[in-house]
Amino acid sequence: MPGRCAACPGSRLMALLGVAGIVMGLLMLWHPGPLLRVLVVLTAAWVTLVGLGLTLVAVPLMPLTRRAWLWPLAAGVVCLVLGVIGLVHPGFGVAALGWLIGLGVMVYGAAHIGLAVGMRHFTGVIGRAGASATPTVIEGEVVPEDSTGSHRDSSSGGPGDGPVIEGRVE
Repeated sequence: MPGRCAACPGSRLMALLGVAGIVMGLLMLWHPGPLLRVLVVLTAAWVTLVGLGLTLVAVPLMPLTRRAWLWPLAAGVVCLVLGVIGLVHPGFGVAALGWLIGLGVMVYGAAHIGLAVGMRHFTGVIGRAGASATPTVIEGEVVPEDSTGSHRDSSSGGPGDGPVIEGRVE
């Protein structure tokens, strides 16, 4: 068939995912509340399974490590609790999602304010440094090698080290 690429594996899957994304986006625009609750329930189920998995991983680690098993156990318990709360009360999950997005936007804004202040300070430091900088003066001469490959000054490196610069730096 003209226009098809036999060497493009996954192009049908990409097109299918694209169509599914457009359909899901339209459904979210038409019915945001119910679909958001479905997404929260699916996410809560996933978090519950992750919590269960982390807890099950931590148990066999107890005799093998001193305290390393505490991290997956603590994370597993927190995930289990939050996942069950999200499954039992999806409205809480929707509210928590809104809080997290709101907090994320506030942190984003604060980061940009901090970046702006830092850049203003940084450019001021660069401007002051460039205005008050005094140039470094280097004086001296390049001493060529003689015909035997050694330098005129025997205190420098061995033969064949290249030219030697004699002088001073102020």
